[in-house]
Amino acid sequence: MILAQPFVYRPGTSLVHRLSVAPKLLMLGVGSLAVTLLDSPPVDAAGVLAAVGLHVLAGLPWSVLRRSLIPVAWIVVPVVAYLSVLGQWRSALSSAADISALVVAASVVTATTSPAALLDTLDAGLGWLCRWRVVRRMVNPERVSLAISLTLAAIPAVARCVEDARVAATARGLERSVRARVAPAVIRSIGHAFRMADALTARGLGD
Repeated sequence: MILAQPFVYRPGTSLVHRLSVAPKLLMLGVGSLAVTLLDSPPVDAAGVLAAVGLHVLAGLPWSVLRRSLIPVAWIVVPVVAYLSVLGQWRSALSSAADISALVVAASVVTATTSPAALLDTLDAGLGWLCRWRVVRRMVNPERVSLAISLTLAAIPAVARCVEDARVAATARGLERSVRARVAPAVIRSIGHAFRMADALTARGLGD
């Protein structure tokens, strides 16, 4: 399940694993703002090196790094090609570095943080923000936590749909057919979404 692997929690005893969730999210947020707002080659290079360094410090397999970047290539390559055609090489390299650094850093956070701890921290943070009446009117912490948990659960589910479609296409000798691999995966993913919606409605959470 290639799509799911980078974002699956991998228990460990590294320094990154032992770090609490809040500092991880804070560093991810600050790093994201830095590489996005500070448009300079040194910052871009530092972002990539920091993300890869965290990956190494966490003791994660290199396959996680590789598989986290494979889906991003579908976005990065066309963007880099388009900007290169326009002669904007610096912007092309900066965009590729920024996106890659953010994806790798996010994969490190999710791979070293249990879903339960992540949801508890987000729920606590939202609860703290909702002490203000203005925020409380706009945000429902329980619903936000539910949405995040469903998103985390959907990643491996969609990955299973993609993998099942790939195996089925290979068994029919159609491993090179994009339609034979994509169409069944999309249909199964939509079916999973409908089943999840029905389950939520049955529990009174569909509104």
